[in-house]
Amino acid sequence: MEIGQLEQLLRARFAGFFPEHTPPLEEHPAQLAEVPAAAPPPTTWPALVERGALVLPTRRAAGGLGLGQPAAVLIAELMGAAAFPAGAYLDTLLGLDLLDRCRPSAERTRLLREVLDGRHRIAVGFRDGSADRAPDTLPGWTDLARDGDLLRFAARFPAVVSADEADTLLLVGAGVGGVLPLAAGDPAVLLEPRSVLGQRRLFDVDVYGAAVPWSALLEFTAEPAAVWREVLGRARLRQAAHLVGLAGGALDAAVGYARNRRQFGKPLGHFQSISFRLAAATARVEAARLLVRDAAARSERGEPTATAAARALAFAADLGRAVTAEALHVHGAFGMTLQSGAQRYFRSAATESVWLGVVPELRKLVPA
Repeated sequence: MEIGQLEQLLRARFAGFFPEHTPPLEEHPAQLAEVPAAAPPPTTWPALVERGALVLPTRRAAGGLGLGQPAAVLIAELMGAAAFPAGAYLDTLLGLDLLDRCRPSAERTRLLREVLDGRHRIAVGFRDGSADRAPDTLPGWTDLARDGDLLRFAARFPAVVSADEADTLLLVGAGVGGVLPLAAGDPAVLLEPRSVLGQRRLFDVDVYGAAVPWSALLEFTAEPAAVWREVLGRARLRQAAHLVGLAGGALDAAVGYARNRRQFGKPLGHFQSISFRLAAATARVEAARLLVRDAAARSERGEPTATAAARALAFAADLGRAVTAEALHVHGAFGMTLQSGAQRYFRSAATESVWLGVVPELRKLVPA
């Protein structure tokens, strides 16, 4: 399917859904530093799954409809444009990518089927540092040993998105050639809520003295580091698309405000100092959109993803911060109040831009 046709399909399916399910402005980030943050309404996730947000981009071999990475980046962009909290969705796609690269087994098949159906929630533990560090290498374990038919381990996974809503934690780390699924309600699991990071509800996951059957390990089909590079690259493309969406949504809000707000008897947008800045921002957003979509299409054709994804995310991260800041400036002092959507886009872009690696580290992954 051509990207234009796919975009029309997805806009018809999701463009009205995301604004409808985005939290009201007065419930958004400023007063939201409480720990833990309130979970979204319980109907939001089932409705999102029912519309096909998970099954559409997932490969047919894994139980999806096979529209692939182009569909995933378009959905992520639409989420960003509406300032919809996308963290749980993006990390679920990361988890599905990991499961898709594991050897066939009854447990893998069950998890894939139930997650795609919306009957099962997963959260992914893949960090061993703070959320603003590049997760380019798999984290280590505090303790890891095989004891007969059991695998015993202890570890700390910071900044796991929506861990309290998950049925299963998917844990990845160095020295284990696959994914360790662990029931979120296991007595060995302790969740510690963190302050809200942008729109992500984060929990530190501490695992003490866990024991799972060795047969429960979902083994990767290739060398773990190579699998992780590929999966992380795909996640970075979706993150880049989300940032493009945030920038585009902020720009639309700024254009609307400049069209309606009057100064000295005429709309604010009639002043060249404003209109030229908005035009420049529009060109940058469109350039980033094309870069991300091209990288997604190349990834779907089987071309290497890691370098292109790092380039796209670095570009989109810079863009997201710059354009949302520009939109905030156009709104003036009103833009910093909770009645304005400009502060929501700005706040979200500032935090989402570091989620899968800060720009200087991402640029090191791109050949000069």
